Amino acid sequence: MAVNKEARSKAFAQSLGGQPMTQSQYIAQQMHRKNPKEREQYAKDLAYNSLSFAPVSGEIISAKEAREHFGKGETGWGLLATAGAIPLVGGAVRPITKGAKRLFANPALKGNVYSGQSNYIDNWYAPDANTKTTLPERKLAETYIKRKGETPSTGKVERAAQKARGMGKWLLSAPLNMADALFNPKSRALYAETGINRRSQEKIKNILKQIEADPSQTSRLLDKGVAQGIYNVHVGEQAGRVGTMGKVMEELKSYSMVGSTYVPQTRANWIKGVKQIETTRNGKKIYTSDADLNTAYDLFENNFNLRDGAKLIIKQPTGKSGNHLKDLVFKNPTNGYGRQAAKKLKDKGVKINKNNWLEGLQRESKGGKNYTVIKQDADGGVWVRSGTKARPFVGDAIVEGGVAGFSKMYPNGNTLSFMYDQHDFLEKLPVIGKVLREALPNDVVAVSGGIHHNIFDNKWGKNIEFRRSGTTAKPQLKTDPERLNQEGVKQMLTNIAHATPSTAGVAEQAGIVGTRLGGMLVAREALTDDE
Repeated sequence: MAVNKEARSKAFAQSLGGQPMTQSQYIAQQMHRKNPKEREQYAKDLAYNSLSFAPVSGEIISAKEAREHFGKGETGWGLLATAGAIPLVGGAVRPITKGAKRLFANPALKGNVYSGQSNYIDNWYAPDANTKTTLPERKLAETYIKRKGETPSTGKVERAAQKARGMGKWLLSAPLNMADALFNPKSRALYAETGINRRSQEKIKNILKQIEADPSQTSRLLDKGVAQGIYNVHVGEQAGRVGTMGKVMEELKSYSMVGSTYVPQTRANWIKGVKQIETTRNGKKIYTSDADLNTAYDLFENNFNLRDGAKLIIKQPTGKSGNHLKDLVFKNPTNGYGRQAAKKLKDKGVKINKNNWLEGLQRESKGGKNYTVIKQDADGGVWVRSGTKARPFVGDAIVEGGVAGFSKMYPNGNTLSFMYDQHDFLEKLPVIGKVLREALPNDVVAVSGGIHHNIFDNKWGKNIEFRRSGTTAKPQLKTDPERLNQEGVKQMLTNIAHATPSTAGVAEQAGIVGTRLGGMLVAREALTDDE
């Protein structure tokens, strides 16, 4: 919302309780307003904070505060305070650590300082043929690989160099994102009123510009835009944000998730949620038995180490929020292993049945492959897990890390698949992950499925002999055509990109920031017009 200079000046002055003033004038005004006892405490706090920011004394104070935090079991704050005690480096860290707790006392601002990070690290989980690393980058990567006791092949060195470049780029932007969330009144007001982080908003704006520049990349770029928006919402939930959510963010949640969102993670909520994903065969709904749902839940629960208060979402299996239908039906590694097991039985002249199906799948799981056989039920279906820590199951969604896939596979190819994913990208980062695990106390975990499909009923399984009947016909997932409307998704992202806070909200946050920083008038720039 544009406002003229006179209105901006008035709003800014009102936010600080009068006309703009110097830092000395501001401090004098604050002292005058307090009683003698409050003045004494204010003076002590002011002196302490001044020493905290100064070289040498700031490092000593940070070291003392680090010991206090560790003594209370506050590992995250202890590590941040420790960073503030490092000579030279600590001077850049201390302003953020000193102001963070006070500046985010408002529950509506919880998560703002973290939700502006990119949810994607270039070249981290997948190589990019278009990225060419430099000789110094490759030399550093080669040294790192040797120190791990491994042979530095050309491909391994290039891969490590790409990952290092991507992480370095991500880390360089992180402090700026955090500072913007802490000290920019416009950013604070936008998040408090809508749940939109301004730096995430800027990333979505940039994605929309890339679409305009190269429309042929629209599909993948929309994936990235929606993923950044979902990440923004997830982090707020993880941090425990309490406040209003902008209409467009509610629209994003509805687009990306099924039914009620961020409900308590319980068996009842899990089963109720996955039942909303409907599949039909020959026009009739396919029902999943209670026994299979309970087994799938047990596998889900045992896959994670969730804390009390964990929140559950059911992800849409189609659309730009991550095409999990495609992942489970086409990219799931267990599907290929199942077809290999069936083909080997055929080559031996053996018909597939429940008695040899388990053994065939177990043979395929040997040799460190990225799937594991769990158990066989009395009906002949075999439960298997996709992916391992060394070789994760990575789908098409724009996420950092792999997902857990669990499937029940029958001798006739019919398969029931689920995808499980905990939103813990930040917490996996080295060192600061411990800090962020404390700052984001609410675990968020997602389920996509169950998806019914047949692993033999496609071009890869056309030569596999199995008992064909009406019960093995290709299943159809019930979908909403609107979810495949790219223009609609683009408009949703455009609405997020152009959301603005109210003038009153910016003025209020300017006052809070001004007060917390001892009268430093950092808000003036934030009250300028949008470009």
